[in-house]
Amino acid sequence: MGEFAKEVRLIFERVKLNLNVIIKTTMKISGALFGLIAIFLSFISWEDIGVNSICYRIGLLVGMIILALFTSIIYVVFIKRSCTIWKCGNAEITVCYSDILKKGFAKTIRKDRIIVIPVNTCFDTIIDSDISIVEKPLISPNSIHAQWIKKMNDCGISPNDIDMKIQEYIAEKDIQPVYELQKSKKRRGKLLSYERGTVIAVKGSENVTFFLLALAELDENNRGQCPKDEFVASLKSLIEFYDNNGQGFEMYLPLMGTNLSRVGMSHPEALHKIKAVFDLYNDKIHGKVNIVIYNNDKKEVSIFE
Repeated sequence: MGEFAKEVRLIFERVKLNLNVIIKTTMKISGALFGLIAIFLSFISWEDIGVNSICYRIGLLVGMIILALFTSIIYVVFIKRSCTIWKCGNAEITVCYSDILKKGFAKTIRKDRIIVIPVNTCFDTIIDSDISIVEKPLISPNSIHAQWIKKMNDCGISPNDIDMKIQEYIAEKDIQPVYELQKSKKRRGKLLSYERGTVIAVKGSENVTFFLLALAELDENNRGQCPKDEFVASLKSLIEFYDNNGQGFEMYLPLMGTNLSRVGMSHPEALHKIKAVFDLYNDKIHGKVNIVIYNNDKKEVSIFE
């Protein structure tokens, strides 16, 4: 009974979150149904179908509105999983509910695609799960960064292999760090820190290329930090990199700027910022870009925000 009550509560929360869209969709469906009735009644009268009472007619119309409402709730809350916010030719920006890591490691998707993974500015690959034995832990196992490293390892690409790919890319593109951390302050992990917004491309499997986006800069306790203005600048840098290197491939990026990145934004605010920046620089979008909201965050933010 407890699980059932929890599911019902989640449904109500999602209905409340998407209420404006549900009302608009209900009005559209109701309008379509009323239009069909008007066409129908141009050939057959109410009396011909046995509806003689005004109360019956009103009840029929109210019933159609209720039907439209339930249809809207089912469509918006349970069926609709993506929303296009901008489109021009083959270029498109959408917001969708999905799991970005499943997109990055799917066996059934054959087309070329790009998956954006937000990382720290040192491009570390050490995941610290047991914080009882580690002073100033590095990558949280709950982050997308850590989950990506684990998925890569499951595919036979170890953290050492990832480090080699990163270093090869840095050397080939001659990417310069902005500063070097002292070993006394950061005893584990990499010491070279790169500018926020730096992107390193790492080839995965199944036609996937990962864009590692440097976002969170580590403080003295190895906690990632990213001011809002730097977050926006990093998004702009990602768009420019995609423009120059994306080849028009479809790109997926997670809802960044919440939780462990410490940008300090709520889910709706983060989505608003990402949408605004991508829409502002849509002239640099030459493929389909998908802003991915994790399925479990449906109660936190709507794709229609």
